[in-house]
Amino acid sequence: MTGLPRGRRTLIDGVVVVVAIVAAAAVWVVGDRSASFLLASIVAMVGAAAVLRLGGDHPVLVVALVFTLASASRLVLETPVGTLRLEQPAIAALVVVAGARVRREGLHAPRQIWLIGAAVLVYLAVMTMSSALVAPQPIASLRMTLWWAISAAGGAAAFVVLRGRAVAGRDAFVVVGTGFALIGIVAAVIFGIAGPDVAPGIQEALTVQPRVYGLGWEANLYASYIAAMLLLAVGAAGRRPAIVLGAVALLGIAFPLGETRGAYLGLAAGALSMGAILVWRVHRGTFQVSRALISTVGVGAVSLAVGVACVGLFLPNIDQRLEREQAAARPSPTPTLASNGDMTRPSPTPTLASNGDTIGFRLARVQPALEDFPQSPLIGLGASSFGQRHADLARGGAPDHLAILVLAVPYETGVIGALALGLALVLVLVGVVRRTRRSGAVLAASLAGAITSLLVAYEATNALHFATNWLLLGLAMAVAWSESPDAGGAG
Repeated sequence: MTGLPRGRRTLIDGVVVVVAIVAAAAVWVVGDRSASFLLASIVAMVGAAAVLRLGGDHPVLVVALVFTLASASRLVLETPVGTLRLEQPAIAALVVVAGARVRREGLHAPRQIWLIGAAVLVYLAVMTMSSALVAPQPIASLRMTLWWAISAAGGAAAFVVLRGRAVAGRDAFVVVGTGFALIGIVAAVIFGIAGPDVAPGIQEALTVQPRVYGLGWEANLYASYIAAMLLLAVGAAGRRPAIVLGAVALLGIAFPLGETRGAYLGLAAGALSMGAILVWRVHRGTFQVSRALISTVGVGAVSLAVGVACVGLFLPNIDQRLEREQAAARPSPTPTLASNGDMTRPSPTPTLASNGDTIGFRLARVQPALEDFPQSPLIGLGASSFGQRHADLARGGAPDHLAILVLAVPYETGVIGALALGLALVLVLVGVVRRTRRSGAVLAASLAGAITSLLVAYEATNALHFATNWLLLGLAMAVAWSESPDAGGAG
């Protein structure tokens, strides 16, 4: 809008603000009409308006804004027609911004991009068919399909907007991720001081394993997200060293606070894949390891150790709190003389039992899923339909959840959908790895590691439908298929 007269820009700004306020009020009217609901609806609609208003002049900023809204996945708006997530209106606005850029500059995408797009469309089409024709509750499954479609559209729009600005886009993602890491650290500190009665952002605060989720959907998703952002931050080594090292330190400290095994496995897989790619490039003579990268990895390793220590310090369970309170309230125990003459001390308080075998929980769902699958092997059984067929007795008969991604995808979309989605993901990863042969090797390798970490972590979480994943995939495509990752500047 920089070419428009000032008066016309002011008029457009006023119209955008009014439309955003009216839209927020409309969402509030059909919602629960609480103050928190009104605030969330204003954030969602103002965010969308900001994307529309700033998209032409500040493309990286608006993608960062959408990524910020998507990262606050805990905050949703429940309406009579379904759940509205904060980022979804902003994604719709980002699609408009991307369309305007395509109309102005053209797309000129290589065939791999068209193939990825076609594969995702096939996946969504199959999911729509299975949800409408096979799912016991078609409306609920179609709503879930719409969530998938909006998230995928966000990834496509991010690719268009960030193409030629990928380095700046990566930096923006790292800044946002660091902000959410800081929120998680603050939540842990508050819990350590004032918990368990005060426990904002803490999952299972009254159990044997309190875990941080911050503003994430739950602890698994929070930790997986932080792991991916940590790998991205390591990939920024040598760029504004003080800022990058600070971001790596905060992300490393925040990651263990989620205390999830799947996220740990994801981080390990992502780090190994990133390292393997760079070692391969060193062996081929196309890359040299810098001192900045070595120091950044060192800071990341130390910060992870600090984070593990913070778990014991700030996330004590109920049993540990009781022991601390009892130790503070009584004098030190006096040794007693046993009948055999040995000095003994009082036995420690027994610890609480585990709050459940999470691995066993996931594996217990495999057999029912395999038994259901033959009902519709080609197109699957519909989005989020496992819970429509099976109840979780441990939660009072609530809909059950299939948490293993590699099983959930064919269950919901059959062989056809699984092959289509798998092809799209493989093409993105191959494109990013091939990019390491040219400039931006560390950036591309860190993206490959981040995507790998999420795919591995989601074998315990199944959260690929969240928009943050697709925005990251859009960034990866912008890196893989740009002549220069940052030719367009920071935007």
